[in-house]
This record gives sequence, structure tokens and C-alpha cells, in this order.
Amino acid sequence: MRFPFARVVSLVVAVALLLSAVSGFFALFTARWRVASLPGTQQVANHTFTEQIIVGEYRTCVTLRRETPATNDSDVVQVRREENCYNTFPVNLFWSSRLRDVSTGEKAYFIGVCWINRDRVARVLGIPEDVPMQSLWKRQCFGVRSASVGTQAVAAAMAVIGGAVLIFDRNDKERPYRGMILIAGLTAALSLVPLVIWFGVVKKPGFDVGPSLRLAGFTWGIHLASFLALTLLHFCHSRSEMARYSGPPIDREVVTTQTADRLTPTQARAGQAAEGFARLESQA
Repeated sequence: MRFPFARVVSLVVAVALLLSAVSGFFALFTARWRVASLPGTQQVANHTFTEQIIVGEYRTCVTLRRETPATNDSDVVQVRREENCYNTFPVNLFWSSRLRDVSTGEKAYFIGVCWINRDRVARVLGIPEDVPMQSLWKRQCFGVRSASVGTQAVAAAMAVIGGAVLIFDRNDKERPYRGMILIAGLTAALSLVPLVIWFGVVKKPGFDVGPSLRLAGFTWGIHLASFLALTLLHFCHSRSEMARYSGPPIDREVVTTQTADRLTPTQARAGQAAEGFARLESQA
């Protein structure tokens, strides 16, 4: 079975939108949006050094390196790495995180970062004092994090809807409706919001772009390409329909003639008499 070109393009765009929904949700729920790679020489506790800090929409994780000093029996220093993660924005306000203090080893429960002493949490996690972690958390608490998460969720849902409609809702002309172009454009606009937030607002010196942020940028690229493809397809189809029409131009004379054909005999005779009377007056 041979499919029209417009139908093939619509199916390709539909598959791309469905894949973008998967990548968008994956980027949303991973914690590697911003990554700070430290030299590993900053000691935050006894024989404990911080190597990496990752920040996401929901969590902040710190990679620690713990060294066991050499003993009289062995000159080898044993190295052990562990990750200390904190749920900065739990779904439930009372959903706390159990953290172990890197200095004392004691465990304690902490709620969301917007309702707690951020300096204390940074010390417990093992974040060095020269890392502007508290300021980054503060910016996330100003509402930009809610805007980022909300727009990502809505964009992923709209991508699923758009992909499903393009696959199952076929029409006579085998081309996307204008409503699908609007959905694709709105999806691209929404998926751009978290990129603006993480590149322009939630950024601090020392924090580089992480894999999750790159994946979000890739998702936005798919949405933008889908919108442009549907717009171009609709434009080309409209131009081809206009070029295919080769009938006579519609003017007043044609309309008058067609209207006269629908007159009754009595109306036609009255009209002819009026035309003859007008002709005699013009000759006089």
C-alpha cells in the first residue's frame, strides 16, 4: 500500500513526539542538571573529601571520598566513595530525607530545602563552604523550580497527545490539521521554559551543564523540528491546492448570469422589458 508523502511525514513526526515525551520525563526525574566537579582536595571532615556535586529538579547528591589512613601493617591507603543524596523538593512536605552527618556520622531527618536551614544541610551533606550551593537552592525556591517542572510535565503530555492524534486521526487530504501545528508549537514553547530557567536563572560559578540538561535541550530540539515540519507540510499542501485550480475567474458577470438562470419566466420577461425601456431612453 502506497502512502502519500504528507502521511509519511506525519507518522515520522508522531514517532518523534512520542520519543520526546519519554526523553522529557527521563530528564525531569534525573538529578544531573547541573554538575560541579571538584578537585577532590577539599576536606570537609576527618579523612573525607568532596569530589562532585549534582543538582536536579528533586534531589541534590554529593559524592564523597573517604580515606582510611595507612597502618603499621600496611602502607596502602584504602579509598571508599559514597553518595549522600538529599530530596530538596519532596512531593509531600512531610516526606523527609534521612542524612548522615559527614563529620559526626549521626543520622537526622530533613524536610524540603525551602523550609529548613540551608547552611546546616550543606554542612551535613559535605558541601564545601566556597561552593555557592545555598544561593542556588534559594533561587530554586523562588518558584522557578515549579515553573520548570510544570512546563516539562505539560509539554510531555502534549507531545503524547499530538503523537497519538497524528497516528490515529486520519483525514481525507492526509495532512495535519492546523490544530496539530498549534499543539506542536505550544509544546516547543513549553519545553523551552526549563532551558531558559536552568541556563539563565539556576546557575552558579563552578556548576557545569549536566547530562539531564543536555537531554532536555535535545527534547526541545525534537519539539521545534516537529513544529517546523508540520508547518512546512501544511504550507506546501496549501500552495499545491492553489496551483491546481485552473478554473475561470469569479466576477460579477458570471454571478449575474448564474443568477439570471434561476429567474422565473415572468421575472425574466419583466427584466427584458425594463432593459428595452432603458435602451429606448438612452437612444432618445
